[in-house]
Amino acid sequence: MNMRWRLIEMFLVAAFLIANVLSLYSRSYSPWVVSEHVADFSGNWHSFMQHKDFLGKRDHDLAYGLWKYFSMRETGMVHTPAWEEPSLTTDAEGKPDPWGNLFTYAILYDPVKNLNSFGMGFCGMQSVIMAGVFRSLGYEARSVNLNTAYSHEVCEVFYQGGWHFIDTDERGVVLTPAGELASWAQMVAHPEWWPHWPYAEAPHFPVHQRFGEIVKQGKLKARGFKYRWEPLGHTMDFVLRMGESFTRWWRADSTRYYVGWWDRPEGPGEWLRKNILDDPEHMLNHQQKGVYGIIYDRPGMGVFSYRPKLGSAWQDYSDGLYEDSNVELDEKGLRALSGGGYTTFKVYTPYIIIGKNGPDPGAALPSDGAVIEYQGTGGIRVWFSRDFGSRWDLLHEGHQGSEGRIDVTPQVYGRWGYLVKFEIEEGAILQDISLTTWVQVNPMSLPRVKGQTELCFRTGDRTGEKTAVRPLFADFSTTTDSLNAVAWLKVKNHRRFNLHNRSTGAAAVVEPPEGCKIRWLTVGGDFDNNVKPEIWVSTTGERRDMRLLRRLDVPGWCDHWMSRLDEFVGPPDTIPGRLLVDFRKNVNNVRIYAHYAEPARPVKDSPVEVTHCVGGVETTLTAQADTSYTIFGEGDNEWIRMRVASERVN
Repeated sequence: MNMRWRLIEMFLVAAFLIANVLSLYSRSYSPWVVSEHVADFSGNWHSFMQHKDFLGKRDHDLAYGLWKYFSMRETGMVHTPAWEEPSLTTDAEGKPDPWGNLFTYAILYDPVKNLNSFGMGFCGMQSVIMAGVFRSLGYEARSVNLNTAYSHEVCEVFYQGGWHFIDTDERGVVLTPAGELASWAQMVAHPEWWPHWPYAEAPHFPVHQRFGEIVKQGKLKARGFKYRWEPLGHTMDFVLRMGESFTRWWRADSTRYYVGWWDRPEGPGEWLRKNILDDPEHMLNHQQKGVYGIIYDRPGMGVFSYRPKLGSAWQDYSDGLYEDSNVELDEKGLRALSGGGYTTFKVYTPYIIIGKNGPDPGAALPSDGAVIEYQGTGGIRVWFSRDFGSRWDLLHEGHQGSEGRIDVTPQVYGRWGYLVKFEIEEGAILQDISLTTWVQVNPMSLPRVKGQTELCFRTGDRTGEKTAVRPLFADFSTTTDSLNAVAWLKVKNHRRFNLHNRSTGAAAVVEPPEGCKIRWLTVGGDFDNNVKPEIWVSTTGERRDMRLLRRLDVPGWCDHWMSRLDEFVGPPDTIPGRLLVDFRKNVNNVRIYAHYAEPARPVKDSPVEVTHCVGGVETTLTAQADTSYTIFGEGDNEWIRMRVASERVN
């Protein structure tokens, strides 16, 4: 770089700093509180391994420690029916099929998604989740499906040249005479290794005596070995803006929780409805002491509450908007210039969005989960997108004295965010907005205070960057017209009812918002193993620079047709603008999480006010990354809040 351009660069940097000297603080990127008592499930696996139960451990010691952590009442998972993301549930003929598309693609197997929002599921979920945890820590792992003599699924992890069995659903391991975790094959071959009932301590195995008896009789065999069923792209990264708070409760209100099977007439849906309708306060209560134990009485909940101060005396607007055009701030609010303009706000939550469910599942849609409120003068239209900008719907059209309250819970229930656009006519003023979004929380993932407790507040994603997330999801079970409306994706030979081969490939263009830069991303999808599909990428944005990122070659022990890949792309790669992705030979669903930096915003995080409520006592401190602190609390953990205050222009 010659001196002339270096001087120009220095001038631009200086101009940027001067222009932003009054905006010393900005949004907080990926704020997170970690307790010494709870492992970090944020997707930062280095931080996860700093937990006292795992620190410095590998192989047997780590596998045994993970099994025990996820099996104990205070920290483990609950056995329940399946939980799924929104998806069509049809078979190859288009008929309802809860165990086709639903079981294969829609159930929440991602360990970060599940452990933060749910922390529960049936054995086929828990085994895959644990395989995902092990794989995130650098181990090969698999879920093993057992035959219908017992109908069960377990996890095996590979280290020191062999496989090793754990079961968090029925809380089970078997040790060899040398004290090592046995494999499934060893357990079958050596029933004498199985411990005897009763047990002196929990967790223990097998809690179901029938399981052990079936194995000892030689009637139970493994019939399915799944390779990479667990998606691994999700993180708990989000942005907390000026004028925004995020509060999480250990215990949800009655009926405020996500029920993916709510409207299913059979099986788990009937089970859930019976529990709820018999006693709405009972909710998902697991008090039984026998098979699965109790971990918590009900799910937790959380709420993102965003109410920025609009007006030229405040910094909130420039800190919080997603994009805008032809508008300016004055003392009254956001005013449209000649010809009219618009402003757009983004809601992205790493937790699944919920609402309040009615007592009768067929009586009413869920409500009060995502609510948009605004006030203004003049003509204002409110537009809404639940797929982050691919499609827009007009929600409300206000005129003189505009105001509105719009409940969009049915549109985003079970999803992960949305965009809201306020189209402002010339001369109109947007004076106030409020975006309220409720989510489901797994209480076991929250930073628990128990006596004198050490905690840490940190910011930054798993790479240490300060990034925002742009999720790009495409469900290939939808119609071809719907997929064609997804602007960033082109699908080749779409066949929505073919469970194994919904396309022969797809191409995606990943671009950050204007003025932003992709720092890293995960590129993922669901694939048919048999055709050895491939993922190709170009980090220059030019098709001539496509390179092979991953070819799916499954190991010989895999006997299931489907696998999932989620590959990391980022530093030391440089991504100057857009990124191109080719899914070749086969892809059945696409998921991409693009993490992008926002260089136009000030780089110093705002202070975050953190409040813990334990046993009815509130303790508040103001923290910036990375802050360690100690607080004392006795009694039930009730809630924790993180808040970024509004900032005046000095």
